Amino acid sequence: MIQIQGFTFHPARCFVALGGSLSFENQDAAPHTATADGGAFDTGILNQGQTSTPITFNQAGIYSYFCRVHPGMRGEIEVR
Repeated sequence: MIQIQGFTFHPARCFVALGGSLSFENQDAAPHTATADGGAFDTGILNQGQTSTPITFNQAGIYSYFCRVHPGMRGEIEVR
């Protein structure tokens, strides 16, 4: 699970096994999203205390993502 806290994704870079999945949990009072640069996934708006539906990664690669509400928030998921 990737936690959103202090306007940062924790961890900002993570690794997932091919076929694995992960969720995002917003611990901030502000709303956030986790949206892949290429559109591979988008959690939609997550309010404080909300957790996204698990995202499954069936293709290896690096997925860069950001928050649509706060575009300076960025992270990366490497699937191998």
